[in-house]
Amino acid sequence: MRRLTRRDLADAFAFAADELCPRGMTPDALMERLISWFFEHKIECPSEDELIRVTGGARRRFEERVLDAAGGLLPETLKAVLDASLADADPVTGLTGLKTDPGKANLENILTAAKRLEFLRSLALPAGLLAGGNDAVSRSFRGRVANETPWRMRQHPAGRRHALYALFLAHREREITDGLIDLLIAAAIRHTRKARPAMS
Repeated sequence: MRRLTRRDLADAFAFAADELCPRGMTPDALMERLISWFFEHKIECPSEDELIRVTGGARRRFEERVLDAAGGLLPETLKAVLDASLADADPVTGLTGLKTDPGKANLENILTAAKRLEFLRSLALPAGLLAGGNDAVSRSFRGRVANETPWRMRQHPAGRRHALYALFLAHREREITDGLIDLLIAAAIRHTRKARPAMS
């Protein structure tokens, strides 16, 4: 076991950013895997504070890389539409509305979900927004936006703000599609049950 050097920390940082973060590992899992990396290379393990700095910095580097790449795929016209949505003036197409669960299976909620899905599909978000990441990474970005207010989202730098929101909306499009299908199935079942006494 040899003593830790600054070069070792830089190599560990690169390993975490390039190979571990794209797997969508949790902070604890990332730290545990990094500790194993030091033992595998017979290098003295850093202190907990150093490990936190390495893992935190690696996650930020990876996220910046992903958001910069995704932002480069978004045309200016789309960014303008995303900013209008983040202004949150429309209860259907604003961020607050898009984060809302579909609710009970009634006509109003079905129509609202359909309008939200129509809006999301009209964005025609580019394929390959999440190059270098898996579904766990996608869920991580989705969770960040879901926990932020429209005001806080608008404070992110342009480009990365748009990329982060686009990644969230790509995820939400799938969720709202599934939610609308569930609403339609529930409404159909309820209609069938109501119709049975009249048919008997």
